[in-house]
Amino acid sequence: MVLGGILTMAIADEFIIEVLLVYVVLALVFVGLGFLTKKQPLTAIIIALVLYLALWGLTIAFEGVQYAYKGIIVRIVIVVFLIRGI
Repeated sequence: MVLGGILTMAIADEFIIEVLLVYVVLALVFVGLGFLTKKQPLTAIIIALVLYLALWGLTIAFEGVQYAYKGIIVRIVIVVFLIRGI
């Protein structure tokens, strides 16, 4: 997520520290959820799935519908693995 954010900012030729911090925080949240799977796997996976889908929805809302299809194969693979984890 962090590398994707940096790459996106590099392509747009904009570097916004606040956006980078959001990517870092989100990455840390997902890492934390990964550690939570040791104690409460179902809860962690459900939270990760809801958060990931919410981020996808927010991206579409803020960036436009064309971003719904960018990286769709990777997004579908991630969602499928999260659902299989449940």
